[in-house]
Amino acid sequence: MDPDYRKYDATRFFDFTEQDEKLITEIYDLLSLSYDITVIDVKESPYEQFSSFDMYPLFIPRICYLVKDVSNTNSFYLFIVSKVKADV
Repeated sequence: MDPDYRKYDATRFFDFTEQDEKLITEIYDLLSLSYDITVIDVKESPYEQFSSFDMYPLFIPRICYLVKDVSNTNSFYLFIVSKVKADV
């Protein structure tokens, strides 16, 4: 991943610490060695189909990757989420 990824969309990493950002970048780099990865808008993903946000608003998706194998026969979505602090 471009080391200066913040210039593309700083809001994607707004809720993450610097250590989180390093880990996210590391995971992206490792996955990209074996898979085709595209960053997509969460609104364009199937997140809403399986989200329980209305009942349990604990996690908010911040980054969504569409991950495809090299033959493009299998794919999955990888969501990077931030946890909402619950007042308990």
